[in-house]
Amino acid sequence: DHHPYTPAILNKLHELKELGFIGHIRLSSLPRGQEMPVDRQKCGADLIYEQYVHGRPWDNGGLSKLRSLAHCQDLAIERNDLAMQLSRLIGLKRSKIDIVRTLAQSIKDEESLDRIMDSHGWAGEVKTFEGKLAQILPRTEQVIGHIVLERPMENREGTPDGSAKGPIHILAVMSPFSDPKKREPQINVASAMGYLLGGKHYPADYFFYCYDSSMLTMRKCNKLDDTLDLGLLAQHLGSPADGGHPGAATCRPDQNPAFPHRIFSKINDLNFLQYLGYLGARIAGKTGLRLTGVMPPELELSEEQIKILEQMRENSLNLE
Repeated sequence: DHHPYTPAILNKLHELKELGFIGHIRLSSLPRGQEMPVDRQKCGADLIYEQYVHGRPWDNGGLSKLRSLAHCQDLAIERNDLAMQLSRLIGLKRSKIDIVRTLAQSIKDEESLDRIMDSHGWAGEVKTFEGKLAQILPRTEQVIGHIVLERPMENREGTPDGSAKGPIHILAVMSPFSDPKKREPQINVASAMGYLLGGKHYPADYFFYCYDSSMLTMRKCNKLDDTLDLGLLAQHLGSPADGGHPGAATCRPDQNPAFPHRIFSKINDLNFLQYLGYLGARIAGKTGLRLTGVMPPELELSEEQIKILEQMRENSLNLE
């Protein structure tokens, strides 16, 4: 699909094809470090539809619309309720093969696609899932912090569209525990971003979702900022095998030879900000930015809370 590739990985895929383990390879991307224009990017659904569905006897308006929904959802072009609901089915741990088979057999036109969630009872399942998800999403605020990076003076004039080039804010959170015994859903990066950025309005140019130190999922959330190429940054924070594209990438920080395993054998609320300081320092060293702060998000306190905190401060002074 649209994700950049490395020559080594592509060569390995061709070897597997020659050995008979892979039947077909089709790419619609550029080598790592290059970004295809958005209007030319394709997702996996685009490639499958073009090769196996488009213009065939079984093609119809519903399948064409499904391809369009998948394209917009995967490339984050626009939000669509039906596309979101279909994506939720994966979060329900449903078999992807069963989902695809049901869609292929059931969609005869646009109308059958529009009512697919109700006709197969999926809408009720998704509603239950979203209800459980809403109950645990606040856990994403339990271990959270900001990495603040300053641009060099010569790069602060402004972007071509006139927007100011102020400090870069990276909102980083630890993926919270979900109890499988209670059938709690896992909180993925999209759900965490939707809650923290869209619902709670935390300020951020980039979003880091941390699974301890074993995995770091990164997303660009300010479309006006192109300072960080996350695909290249993933290799610097993780290993050469990691990557993605400029707006979304994943890496494994603990696989980096420079990773301080002795200090960060386990990431938790006590050392999370220190861990962010390590990540921020590596980003600064790679990009030429200046790390100016690692801090918890600013709290919005009520007047009563401010009054209590002020009394606590005065009491501590009296004790001195």
